[in-house]
Amino acid sequence: MAFTTAQQNHLNKMNKAAQNVSLGTTLAPLASAAPDAASLGAMNKIEATVAFGDFTDGGGAVGTYELSDAIPIGAFVFRSVLQPALVGFAGDTSATIQIGDGTDVDRYSTGTPDVFSDVAGGIDLGAVSGTAYHAAAKTPTITITTDSDWTSVSAGSLSLAIYYFV
Repeated sequence: MAFTTAQQNHLNKMNKAAQNVSLGTTLAPLASAAPDAASLGAMNKIEATVAFGDFTDGGGAVGTYELSDAIPIGAFVFRSVLQPALVGFAGDTSATIQIGDGTDVDRYSTGTPDVFSDVAGGIDLGAVSGTAYHAAAKTPTITITTDSDWTSVSAGSLSLAIYYFV
């Protein structure tokens, strides 16, 4: 799925700000620890499109999905975004999302944004709430929590993008 022009412009502005501030101050001390210091600052993206049937039932109100791509050693995660168009996770009375690394359930997102209703414009999942720098490779995990039981979810899909610098 593609970003709208306004969303792409917003991401470009955020990326430029991150390069001007974060790369110059936050990542500069890490350059010597990066496996390839010459490539430090290259923007990368992991993308996944996931339907409700792809999630693993966590035995209660939680469904999880582990992405197939890992964030590499030396990466600095910038932002997670649900791309347009989100098809709401229906069948229960609520659904919220968190993006984690398999250990920290919300490492790559802030809060618990609602994914129960359709969203045409996408959702910025907020700042990274855990450690942005990766001393080890991590595979992102999507966690959706419903009001009662994951088995009540009857519809829904999302396209996720995680942006990071290496």
